[in-house]
Amino acid sequence: MPSMVKVTGVNEIRLALHKADTQLAKDMRRGLAKAGLLLRRYSMEVVPVDTTTLQTSSGTRVLGHGWNTDVIVFYTASYAVYVHERTDLKHEPGKQAKFLEEPARTHRQELLNVIAAEAGRGGGAVSVGSGAALPGVGSGAGASTGGHSGTGRRWKNQYGEGFVD
Repeated sequence: MPSMVKVTGVNEIRLALHKADTQLAKDMRRGLAKAGLLLRRYSMEVVPVDTTTLQTSSGTRVLGHGWNTDVIVFYTASYAVYVHERTDLKHEPGKQAKFLEEPARTHRQELLNVIAAEAGRGGGAVSVGSGAALPGVGSGAGASTGGHSGTGRRWKNQYGEGFVD
């Protein structure tokens, strides 16, 4: 004989899940912004300095909201890409080409941990394993710690080049 089960509270569960998702999206946005500032700081330590124009042209920008957040770390000096990509140029000790890409690769796990720590502030446990990636750090003098777009993390540099992982 078939039995019936009545489920109650589905609307309350749905509302609670929506609230948790909204909070996690806000926490992720904050984490992405903090990771972007940290990446900029690491980049400033190794960016070549001649007249300080390149160094002072750096910045971060947070675009979008919630899961559609992009954080862009950039240099706006007209020659930023040239200096970033020319690995054959000589620089002062401690300064280098790939001044944005290399710190992103070197500090990848730390940047991901910053994002995860902020995401976990809302009460959920978020961890990032050593296999996690921080893509978007290819050529050019701009990279971003991008946000989730629903199917994967979205990453792009200041020129709009990017991909979803």
